[in-house]
Amino acid sequence: MITLAFELVLVLLVASLLAFWNGWGLARLLLPAVVWPWRALLTPILGYVLTILVGYWVVRFIGGLGWALGLIALLSGWFNWLTWRRYGPPQIITAIRHHWPGLVVAGIAVAFGVAPLLSYGYAAPIGGGWDIENYWPTARYLVRGPVSAIATAPPNPLRDINADPPRIGLTLGFSIWQGSVDLVSGSEPLVSFAPLLAWLRALGVVGIYVLLQAVFTMRRGPAAFAALLAALNGLLLWTSYFNFGMQLAAWPLLPLVLTLGLATVRADTERWAAQSFVGRVAHYCAAAISLAAVPVAYYPALGPLGLMAVGIGVVGLGQTRDRWRLIKRALVLVLLTLVLAAPTIPDYFAGFNYRYSLPLTTLVSFVLYH
Repeated sequence: MITLAFELVLVLLVASLLAFWNGWGLARLLLPAVVWPWRALLTPILGYVLTILVGYWVVRFIGGLGWALGLIALLSGWFNWLTWRRYGPPQIITAIRHHWPGLVVAGIAVAFGVAPLLSYGYAAPIGGGWDIENYWPTARYLVRGPVSAIATAPPNPLRDINADPPRIGLTLGFSIWQGSVDLVSGSEPLVSFAPLLAWLRALGVVGIYVLLQAVFTMRRGPAAFAALLAALNGLLLWTSYFNFGMQLAAWPLLPLVLTLGLATVRADTERWAAQSFVGRVAHYCAAAISLAAVPVAYYPALGPLGLMAVGIGVVGLGQTRDRWRLIKRALVLVLLTLVLAAPTIPDYFAGFNYRYSLPLTTLVSFVLYH
């Protein structure tokens, strides 16, 4: 039990530190002023976003996750150095004191996610979902080389199943994150899988806590209670226990994209005009990076995200006279996102679109879900 507890804490600690390192400077330099009060909570989500987006580009075209983490470390280190010079060191104690309700709720989400492992007494997948046969080997292969090298690895059944992830409809976001944490912590996919699902659930709960305050102007107490309800949601917990890594990988991105996208598109005209050109580009980049990471994590998440964005956009257009300003900003955000997420477009048509157009797959999906 002590060994298990150490393994779980190590995975969760490394995931948190990696996300904070990769996101601290990014959050301080790119986020719009309207969300600054919550930048400490948005830091790990942005670090996670940067990791899977840059990691995707690297494993898609260049090499393995070692190359990706090296590039991200240099990029994040540069952002962190600029931030330290401009704003000073991170105010960790102050952030904990101010945001402790959200952190407590996140801790509860993690506890529920790893509780079955503590009951087992050993690391294992939770539940009966078989998706681990895709996630585990893909994470291990990406540590060793790019996606194109999977097919050239020594022959085995798991390699043959996952030789071309886009072709089988597997998005790489979760495997990139799991492989990155394993590479830094020295863990194995068997050990890190369930804790990372719990960590991602908690990260999404933190995003909801911020979204409710920054966008819907809820007070801290009610926002924490609503986030707690999300943390204890049975369907979301079932998603974790059934080993749906792609869905959990996209979960933290939904509140982040809504928060940053609305903060950028709906920014006050006077405040926007007071920003320098570099500042405006920075706000667009923060929102576009977050949105571009969604198809890297899970293509279908774009569906509910798009519906929510359209609904909020229609209401926003009805509440303002300067509709063209909102439309222009939204178009700029979409175009920048398409550039950052460009490789996911052909991957979609080679994978999800191809796979779910097959009659057999359609029949199986109908039987399973109806």
